[in-house]
Amino acid sequence: MDRRSTPPSEQHRRVDHRSDPGTARKAAFEAADLVRALSRACLRPLGYLAFAAALGALSVAASVLGDEHELGFFAGRLNRTIWRYPEVVRPGVHMAWLAWLALFVLAISPLDPITSRWDEILLGALAAGVLWRRMLAARRVGR
Repeated sequence: MDRRSTPPSEQHRRVDHRSDPGTARKAAFEAADLVRALSRACLRPLGYLAFAAALGALSVAASVLGDEHELGFFAGRLNRTIWRYPEVVRPGVHMAWLAWLALFVLAISPLDPITSRWDEILLGALAAGVLWRRMLAARRVGR
C-alpha cells in the first residue's frame, strides 16, 4: 500500500517499534553485527602479527633442525610454500613492521619502561638482521 492510497489520518501515525518483536530482533541482530565487526577490526592486527610470528617460527625451526630432520624438512617446505603467496603474507609482514616501529618509538621515548639502552640495540639488531637477510635473498635471485 503506497502513500497515495492511505488515508491522511494513517499517514502520520507513529509506529511503536517496541511492540513489534520483528523490529526488536532486527535491531538486536544489527547491534550484534556491529559489535562483531568492531571486535574483528580490533583483533585482526593481532591475528596478522601472530601469523607473522608463526612464519618466523617455521623459518627458525627449518634452519635449526635442517633438511636432514623430517620436521625441519617439512617446516622448510611449508615456509617456502607460504612465502610464495605475497598477498597472504603481506598483511602479517606489515603488521610486524608496525609493531616493531611502535616498540622502537616506545623504546627511544622518555616513557620507556626499560631504563637501559639494550632494548633499542636489540630492536635495531632485529631490523638489521631482517634487512640483511632480504638483501642477501635479493642478491641470490639476481644471480
